[in-house]
Amino acid sequence: MLPRTFSDVEGYYPGFSENYTIHQAKDFTYYCDFSMWDIYRAVLPLYSILSPSLTGDFSKSFIVKGQQGGWLPIFPLWNNYTAA
Repeated sequence: MLPRTFSDVEGYYPGFSENYTIHQAKDFTYYCDFSMWDIYRAVLPLYSILSPSLTGDFSKSFIVKGQQGGWLPIFPLWNNYTAA
């Protein structure tokens, strides 16, 4: 289901938006595939109650995507921007 982990066990992942440089997520797990319309009403609030550290990792992942891609994505899919 979404969002999904996109880093390996050591935190390495390919950069966002066709930036194929390998990066390492330090102190968080890098997540991808945020179907915002599908998850914001139920799943994200549930995560914030059951596992607040997950929502922190989601936020950090978005910040990193914005830094690597140049602007914050609306609906990132497979570690890239979409037209959504």
